Amino acid sequence: MTQTKNVELLLRITELSSQLEDAHKAYKCVALQAETVANIAKNKEEELQAQIIVLETTLDRTRKINRDQLKNDKSNYAELMATVEELDVANIDKGIWAAQLVIAKEQLVSENQDKDARLAALDIANKEKDQRAAELVIANKDKDARAAELVIAKEKLVSENQEKDARLAALDIANKEKDQRAAELVIANKEKDARAVDLERAGEKAKASLQEKEVLLKEVHHRVKNNLQIISSMLSLQARAESDAASRKALEECQRRIKVMARIHESLHRSNNVTAVDARDYINAIAADTVDSSQINSQHVETLVEVDKINIDIDTAIVCGQIFSELYSNCIKHAFPDERSGSIKVIMRGAEEGRMELKVVDDGIGLLEGFNIHESATLGMKLVGALTTQLNGKITIDGSCGTSVRITFEGKKL
Repeated sequence: MTQTKNVELLLRITELSSQLEDAHKAYKCVALQAETVANIAKNKEEELQAQIIVLETTLDRTRKINRDQLKNDKSNYAELMATVEELDVANIDKGIWAAQLVIAKEQLVSENQDKDARLAALDIANKEKDQRAAELVIANKDKDARAAELVIAKEKLVSENQEKDARLAALDIANKEKDQRAAELVIANKEKDARAVDLERAGEKAKASLQEKEVLLKEVHHRVKNNLQIISSMLSLQARAESDAASRKALEECQRRIKVMARIHESLHRSNNVTAVDARDYINAIAADTVDSSQINSQHVETLVEVDKINIDIDTAIVCGQIFSELYSNCIKHAFPDERSGSIKVIMRGAEEGRMELKVVDDGIGLLEGFNIHESATLGMKLVGALTTQLNGKITIDGSCGTSVRITFEGKKL
C-alpha cells in the first residue's frame, strides 16, 4: 500500500513537473510579450519550485521512512495525506494561476492584435509619411533648383542693375556734359545771333553798297559808251573830211573797232549782270554794227548765227568781239566781190577741255594760195593773230573752198 501511494505520489509529482514545464513555457511566451505578466509568472514559478523542493524533501523523507520499514505508518500516512492535501491545494492554486495566465495570455493576444493593428496603421501612416517625405524631398529639390535659378536670376539682375547703374552714371555724366555743351551752344548761338545780326546789317550795307556800285558801274559803262560813240562820230566826221581814200578807209576801220568796244559797254549798261554779257546777243549786235559801218550793200549775203546761249566775262567778250568783227568784216568786204551772193555762218559754242570755239565760215572766193596769217600785211589779220594769242587760243584757217577760220580759246562761261 505504501508503494502504491509512493507511485501515485511520483506520478503526481511527474504530472506537476510536466505542468510546471508547460507553465514555464507559457511563462516564457508570455514573458516575451509583456514585462508585467512575466514578472508575475516568474514569482509563481519560484513559488512552485519552492513547493517542489518541499515535496522532494518530503518524498526523500518518506523514502527514508520506508527504508526504516515504514515506521509509524499512521503518522506517515497522516503526513502523507497532509502533504497530498497541500499538493491538492497547490494544484488548485496552480489551476487558478493557469487560468489567470490564460486570461493574461488572451489579454496579451488582444493587446498584441491591437498593437498589430496600430502597427499596421502606423506602417501605412509611415508609408504615407515616407511617400509624403519623398514628395517633399522632390519638392525640396525643385525648390532648391528654383532657388538656385532665383539666385542666378538675382545675380544676373544684380549684374544688370550694376551695368544699368554704370550706364546711368555714364549717361548722367554725358547729360551733364551735354548740358554744359548746350549751355556753351546757347552762349555760342547768342553770339552767333548777334554776329548774324551784325552780318545781316553788314550784308544789307554791302548789298546797298553793291547796288550803288552797280548803278555807278552802269553809269560808267554808259558814259564810256557815250564817249566811244563821240569818238566814233568824230572819226566818222574826220573820215568824211578826208580826201585821201586810204586815210578815209583807215578812219572807218578805226571807227568800226571803237563801235565794238562801245557795244560791250552798251550791253553791260542795259543788262542786270555787270560782269558778263550774253554771247548770242553780243555777236548779233556786232554783226549788225559791222554791216552798218562797212557801207557795202550786203543784201545779197545771208548771215547765219549759231551761238549757244552762254554768258562770257567782260575781258573775254571785248577781245572775242574784236576778233569776230575783223573776221566778219573781211568776209563782207572780200569774200563776195562784184556783188556775188553767198552766205556767212557764225558759230560760237563750248569746246573740249573747258575751252570755247569761235568759227566764221563763208562760201566766197576763198584765200590766196599760200596765205599765212602770221605773214599777213593787213592790220585786221594781225589783230586777229595778236588777240588770239592774248586769249591763249589756237587759230586754224582753211581757204580751199571758201574761207573757214576756227579759233579755240580759253574763256569763262558765267
